[in-house]
Amino acid sequence: MAWTAPRTWVTSEIVTAALMNTHVRDNLSYLKTEADKLGFAFVDYTGSGRVLETIYQNGANPRLIAVSGINKANAGAIVYAKIGSANPPTTILPGSYGEVYVSASTDIRGITFLVPPNWYYQVFESDNITIERWAEWG
Repeated sequence: MAWTAPRTWVTSEIVTAALMNTHVRDNLSYLKTEADKLGFAFVDYTGSGRVLETIYQNGANPRLIAVSGINKANAGAIVYAKIGSANPPTTILPGSYGEVYVSASTDIRGITFLVPPNWYYQVFESDNITIERWAEWG
């Protein structure tokens, strides 16, 4: 099936199953088919598979990476990353100061970033953050 330009709904219009199927169901099916062609897969590396400060090289697709950890030591601690087209990567991405408050002495810090095809990437923590989640889509 092909993409159908979404309908511009008007006030007092009666919505039918046929209209909803054409403009919602069929378009969502089309988008899913196109997204599946990209070959993106989700991998949860939590607990194994990825190590801080290790250099990894991305494959042929863009890769979305999300890493988060629990900070118990320092209000200024961050999770940050480096990416680059050469090994070792040198471009430092800003760490996340957008913390999630857990308690007076604990919060969650993390970073989400996109790595271009065939580039290198490295993840760091600045001050005693325990990494809790490491997930990648690519």
